Amino acid sequence: MFGFVFSNRFYILLCGVACFFFSCSRGDLPQQLAACAEAVTQIEFSQSGDTTTLTEVNGQWVVNRGRVVRAEHLSNWWCVALNWQLRPITLDETIKRKITTQLVREGVHTAIFTGRREHPSLTFYIGDIAYTGTVVCYNEQLFLADVPYAGYELMDVFNAKTGYWKDATVFSCLPSDLDIVTVEHLQRPEASFQLVRDGNGWQPVAGKGNRVIYYKNEALINRYVTYFQQVEADAIIDRLPEAELTAIRRHLQHRINIKSAKGNRTVELFGIPLEAEHGYDTDKCLLFMVETKEWARASWVSFDLLLRDLSDFVDKNKE
Repeated sequence: MFGFVFSNRFYILLCGVACFFFSCSRGDLPQQLAACAEAVTQIEFSQSGDTTTLTEVNGQWVVNRGRVVRAEHLSNWWCVALNWQLRPITLDETIKRKITTQLVREGVHTAIFTGRREHPSLTFYIGDIAYTGTVVCYNEQLFLADVPYAGYELMDVFNAKTGYWKDATVFSCLPSDLDIVTVEHLQRPEASFQLVRDGNGWQPVAGKGNRVIYYKNEALINRYVTYFQQVEADAIIDRLPEAELTAIRRHLQHRINIKSAKGNRTVELFGIPLEAEHGYDTDKCLLFMVETKEWARASWVSFDLLLRDLSDFVDKNKE
């Protein structure tokens, strides 16, 4: 997927060339971005104390030298950066200074690095200004920014928060790579189970006492293991306060572990208590990826297919 995004960067660039020359004068920001697009190796976003750095490492883009970049978000950013239109704004010096000061204080500072240079090749500020629109400050000049016919607001793709950029994949494993799948239901231990590879098939095993279930629902099992090919959270969480972590850990509901050719992956799912302790949020949950020590926000619906019970794998017609 990431190769697709960046191998098509040049195609996106060509699609936007007409816009560049129609809307901008020689040497302006869109043309500068277009000229260096294929050489970009790092993009940095900073705003109000948040800083995120996207870096190309061995042909793969990563966030703050850690998790890989969410391909869709980076592709959208490049689509904007190579197709937006900037129109110079004529203002008196007093208003110009006010807008520039506001952009520097509240806007997203973007730095573009090419090659392995220590200093950025291009820098600019961008932000929404009330009663004006989306404004860019580049080379001490102000421009009104727009993306013709885009299906989203321009500022949707500029974000300095790390969680926005991180790929949110939780499981990504083919059935042929899986060896053991373990699902623990902490509040209903009797429903916990394991699926253990048995040659070309699978053997369901009870969570306690390793009691083998002989009459298995093979069709469901074979379908179930395919669900691990791609499971995503809503977003990776950068940081959680220690007090909040302590409270969250009291609400562990499920634990999923897979052993595979790619290694182990353990994910713990935590309920989010509703106010006044009246049950849990039935839409959202929090999860913790044990091996990478990452927290994420997730939707229960994304994990419904994985959170089966032991009884689901028994062929009830043969009991």
